[in-house]
Amino acid sequence: MRHVCRLLILMGLTLPALARDVNSKEDLERLRGFGPHVKQIRDYDKERLADVDEVHRERRAWEKRKLEELEEHKRERAKLKARLGESSPEYREDVREKREDQLRLDKARRDQVQERDARRREERATITLSEERELGIDRDPPRVDWKKRKLFAGPPGAATSSGGGRFSGSPGGSQGSPPPSEFMGTIPPPPPPDFYEAEPPPPPPPPPMMGEPGFPGGQFDEPIPPPVFDEPPEF
Repeated sequence: MRHVCRLLILMGLTLPALARDVNSKEDLERLRGFGPHVKQIRDYDKERLADVDEVHRERRAWEKRKLEELEEHKRERAKLKARLGESSPEYREDVREKREDQLRLDKARRDQVQERDARRREERATITLSEERELGIDRDPPRVDWKKRKLFAGPPGAATSSGGGRFSGSPGGSQGSPPPSEFMGTIPPPPPPDFYEAEPPPPPPPPPMMGEPGFPGGQFDEPIPPPVFDEPPEF
């Protein structure tokens, strides 16, 4: 009876597949590859589920290691926050490390300064142009004869003395001593005369008294004229 039931079930499953018409070669290949495809998916799920225990073990180990490192970090942080005594080994070790770091920093600074100075000396040796020559102050500027200037030259046709030591004149017509031969610049203005005292201005007039003309609220200089009315027109 059991074999008959199995045969009937098998026939019920295979008859629809046999009754289906295969219209093309592509449908035939697709139907033939269905079984291997299902088997491939089943094998893949089996391998994937087989590694679940290994993944769980790795995750538990990672969680355990994380908690251990967290506890170690808390202990180290509490140790750093605690006040270190000057006689404790940790304090002496910290002082020694700081001293070594400072010495290392000083040595690196000295090396950097020496390297910079050497590089500057090499660059300075290759430069032939000096700063004085670049600015044009390595040579004395040409001297200008002040006698040839219009400010100190006399009017056209003016006669000069035989010695040539007197000043010919100035634009204002006044004569004075000539400036020195090494005169470089402009002539300062003449100083004011000694004991100069300007005349003080006259005092202002006194204010008007009460009752006088011009006093605010007092009498007017002239009486007020009467009002003027237009004459009515004649009819």
